[in-house]
Amino acid sequence: MRVLRDRQQCVCVQRTSPCTAQHSSVTIAHVQQLWNEWEIQFLVLLSLSLQVFLFFSAGLRKRYRIRPVSMLLWLSYLSADSVAVFVLGRLTLMSGDPHHQLALFWAPFMLLHLGGQETITAFSMEDCALWKRHLWNLTTLLTLAIYVVCKQWRWDKQLVAPMVLMFISGTIKYAERTFALWRAGSWTPGSSMKMGTGGARHSLDYYLALSFSSEGDREKKIQHMLEAADEALQDVMEFFMDMKVRSASSHGWARRIKVNMTISSIYGAELAYKLTNIYLSLIYDHLYTKFGSLKGVFYRLTTLVLISTALTLFSVARPRVEVDAKLGGYRYDEVDVAISYILLVGAVTLEISSIFMWIMSSYWPYITAISYMRGGRSRASQCAGRLLFGMVMHLRPDSELEWSGKLQQYNMFSECIQKEQPVSRLEHMMRRVGIKQAYTIEHVLVSPEVKDVLLEKLCGEIANESAFTSFNDEWAASWAARQQASSSHDVESAAQRIAGNGDIVELLVKESAAQQALEYSSIQDMDFVTSVLLWHLVTDICLVADETPTVGSKFRSCSQHLSNYIIYLLARCKLMLDSAGYVVFQDARFMLEQAHRVSGNDRRKLIEITSSFSIPEGTEKGLYHGLDLPHRVHSVSSELLKSEAADYRWELITMVWAEMLFYIASNCGSGFHAKQLSAGGEFLTHIKLIVFLVLDFT
Repeated sequence: MRVLRDRQQCVCVQRTSPCTAQHSSVTIAHVQQLWNEWEIQFLVLLSLSLQVFLFFSAGLRKRYRIRPVSMLLWLSYLSADSVAVFVLGRLTLMSGDPHHQLALFWAPFMLLHLGGQETITAFSMEDCALWKRHLWNLTTLLTLAIYVVCKQWRWDKQLVAPMVLMFISGTIKYAERTFALWRAGSWTPGSSMKMGTGGARHSLDYYLALSFSSEGDREKKIQHMLEAADEALQDVMEFFMDMKVRSASSHGWARRIKVNMTISSIYGAELAYKLTNIYLSLIYDHLYTKFGSLKGVFYRLTTLVLISTALTLFSVARPRVEVDAKLGGYRYDEVDVAISYILLVGAVTLEISSIFMWIMSSYWPYITAISYMRGGRSRASQCAGRLLFGMVMHLRPDSELEWSGKLQQYNMFSECIQKEQPVSRLEHMMRRVGIKQAYTIEHVLVSPEVKDVLLEKLCGEIANESAFTSFNDEWAASWAARQQASSSHDVESAAQRIAGNGDIVELLVKESAAQQALEYSSIQDMDFVTSVLLWHLVTDICLVADETPTVGSKFRSCSQHLSNYIIYLLARCKLMLDSAGYVVFQDARFMLEQAHRVSGNDRRKLIEITSSFSIPEGTEKGLYHGLDLPHRVHSVSSELLKSEAADYRWELITMVWAEMLFYIASNCGSGFHAKQLSAGGEFLTHIKLIVFLVLDFT
């Protein structure tokens, strides 16, 4: 019976298989027919949809660190050009189809889409280096579009005018994109690029304009602040791209204005960081968008007028388009007519939206208005400038966030514990392919205390400008010496010794437990990476020992945030990390793994074991102090914890981290800073421009 049932099932399968195969072939043929009929319409609408998505989503990468959005933007940026080029290629095959003759009208729209959107011309700085490729594509694709339309022309002559206007608009947009890429990619040492209207001027104009920023009403404050930004915009860009070196100036007037206006009050600190936001917003627009040019206003208005005129002419020509062929006219597919209107209305809407986006999301309208308001201009130009400035003031919110405003936090103790926790196979595979990180990076808001402390310490140590070229713990030692001198019974005698005897620092270090820690750290004898690791471990040890912080102590939280942030810059961003530094990190991880085997997942116990590590007898020191690190960590943390004044201890640690942060900001290279502008921003980039604001011209 079983054999009989098997034979019957085989017969049924044989009988139904031809029917199933025939049905599948019919379905495939039907789908293929639909695709052949609607392919060009779908691709054209897809190209427009990609442009709309890029336009409204590109600004998110400036303010937020959202990986899915960044991935979608990257895919859309790459796909937009490919789809537009593919549509141009498909249009070359439309001459034999009498039902889609109007599709040739879409050729100039592809040039318009290839020109990209004002909010994104480059996804990264590497794209700016491809401006020659875009110039070549502009020439070839424009020639191809004109050739296709002229060869296959079978239309009403009333469509010639809108067709020509759209060709001009597309050419302008694509040429503007190529120019924007060339402009951004040309910022290299030795170039003669210029930006803004103020140019490189004497620093007195900059500081005088800045000095008025704390006076008057809100509109006057913003106006003076932007005038100061415009005065130094060229110099800021050169400093940002590592084309200009700045150091402390010996001019007394500059230093007085600088200290009074950028440091002496809370509003001064707010003003300094507000200026960095303005500068970085202007630089971002200059590198990654079409907004970073005063000529962009003329281009926007020109393309808007041309496209609007083309829409009007196409609407006038529509009755002739829909006349029956028996009357000697033309009749095009209604869907093609609707798509043509969608493309025209969409292009006009994007151009109008770009003007509003330029006003509401960029500081370049302010710069444009200020350029027209300057003395020497005609009265009409000054009136136009004041009108534009007032309009921007009312439309653009002054409190708009210019970047993510967060510090990334990476901790080696937390990573060691999290790394050893069991994970599923799926999560393990996601880690292996890079979809998910083995250690989750936390984010904390940049507190006002961190901003104020860093600005205060920078001004207090402005004379020690060597910290920007080499790290030797000079700021902490100098600060400790001043603290010891101020607590001495003979302040005047101590001040004279500090000013006249370079060995007084060593004497003062030996007079307190906290200062003794600086001597044990021996930063001068270590490389930078080892110093960062040393103080990162020491900071966590002190945090565990000081579980009940003093009320109002801002240096403890500053030390914690800066410690985790700087170790993130080295461990995750690979800044200042060479092959020797990589070996040091490996040694430190091995040390923590050994301690973790004893402590388990108890973080407090792990830190306590690390603080009590010592070098086994007979062990040779590593080339980069990798094996010497545990001993130094124990010595430095022990000396710091001897001090009963917690505020004094944490301020000393903060001084070490502040000097490290300014050193990294000044030496990590412009490539990192430029890249981070399009990835949510980086606090390190703001710190680099704070150096520009505080220090004078060489």
